[in-house]
Amino acid sequence: KKNVYILYTVLFVAIWSIITLPFFLRGNSLIGAADSFNQSFPVFVYIGNYIRELLKGNFMQFDFRLGLGDDVLETLNVHGFGDITQILSAFISPEKAETAYEFIVASKFYLSGIAFLIYSKTYLQNICYRAAGALVYALSVFTMFWGLNCWMFLNPIITLPLILYGIDQILLKPRKLSCI
Repeated sequence: KKNVYILYTVLFVAIWSIITLPFFLRGNSLIGAADSFNQSFPVFVYIGNYIRELLKGNFMQFDFRLGLGDDVLETLNVHGFGDITQILSAFISPEKAETAYEFIVASKFYLSGIAFLIYSKTYLQNICYRAAGALVYALSVFTMFWGLNCWMFLNPIITLPLILYGIDQILLKPRKLSCI
């Protein structure tokens, strides 16, 4: 059963390399000119600084650098502050933030396919079909458009198959009936 994860990983790396190669050949990055440049990347850097300040003991609740001044936690939660991948931003230097951001984007696409593999194991036994389905799910036009625009939009793409898998496990689990 682990062969499907190896097959998926090899195919994902190959296809992801083909998709992103034109960006890097032109000297561009995965940070686009729209929301990812104006919102996602600056928030990624801001969260890194915010977590570093939290570790020093400085807890800031309001900041005028957010819009015209706003509540920090509420604003950052909209941009994925509770996401585990944000922790990476605290342990990198600001000079490496672009590379870390691109790594997180790529890993989120990869993890969305892994989540699909977990969900599909109940319904598909052929590893080729499962790997193909995971690649289509992870690298579809919808996920590419929204994921490269704002990487936090990939969180539901990752969690949906896991939620459905959990629901299936609850509903398909045999239960003992008891009269109490």
